[in-house]
Amino acid sequence: MILVLVGINVGCAQNMPPKNEDGRVEYSAVVYMDSSVTKDAIYSAARAWFVDNFKDAKEVLQVQDKEAGELVGKGYINIPSNRFGYIAIGVGIVWFNVTLYAKEGRYKYIISEFVHEGGLPQIRDCGSLDDEEPDRCSRSIFLEVKEKTDAAMLLMISDLRNSISQNVKKAQDDW
Repeated sequence: MILVLVGINVGCAQNMPPKNEDGRVEYSAVVYMDSSVTKDAIYSAARAWFVDNFKDAKEVLQVQDKEAGELVGKGYINIPSNRFGYIAIGVGIVWFNVTLYAKEGRYKYIISEFVHEGGLPQIRDCGSLDDEEPDRCSRSIFLEVKEKTDAAMLLMISDLRNSISQNVKKAQDDW
């Protein structure tokens, strides 16, 4: 019986966004590259990723400090739904911040400050995804938003890492 309960808890936790030591939803990592890769090359590759992945990079990027190797942007994702009646409209959007620090041979990304907006009378705002319980939306919508945000962030992080790696390699090959 205990093994079954542990298995259920682990299974449920797999689709929830990770939290940092302060209890806030955060995706972060330091990614090491070849030591010959310059801070400027990483910064340029990361900036290209922002341009490619957000409709208006000028609007999204709030800080662009090449000298410090820092990019800070605010973006959002649409949260689709399989619920009958919400297929076309989904369950709203989730806003988040992306911070990237570039250094020689490595970079660090931090994706945090997730907030859900329902945008329609039938889908209320869930509020901060840091919370254990939603502000105004139903618990089932809140859990769905968290699960789909987690899946979207994992895909976005994979894309970020691949894009930076490919763009840095392309820049090094361009003699």
